[in-house]
Amino acid sequence: MSPMAMFGVAAVEARRLPELPSGIATATSFWDRRTASTMPMSYRTVASPYWPLGTRVRISYGHSSVIGVVQDFGPAEWAVAQHDIPAIIDISESMMADLTGSRRNVVHVRFAVLAWGAGRTYKARGPGYALATGAR
Repeated sequence: MSPMAMFGVAAVEARRLPELPSGIATATSFWDRRTASTMPMSYRTVASPYWPLGTRVRISYGHSSVIGVVQDFGPAEWAVAQHDIPAIIDISESMMADLTGSRRNVVHVRFAVLAWGAGRTYKARGPGYALATGAR
């Protein structure tokens, strides 16, 4: 049983979009022992409620860039909506430290989806969905 199913959360199958989205979003940092993908948390762990597990994404802040892999679902819907630009990306604390100098931070980043993952997604609508997917 998946970790999400244990809490009664139904997974949404990933919808393949024709274009790889990019833009500016709010990113927050997080650290958990395990992820929704059942992989252990790592430097490259990224979470998004709208991108399929396994999606590769470049995240840039200032003159620094990192590439992460979606292995978890988050931020929560209330957290996505509370920022001036939706917080559609959670990144590992160590990745955030490399980008900003602080493990715990909330910043505006540039993102570019490099390749869609083959895993499931958590949500197919909600605040920040159009930004995350490029949907019009």
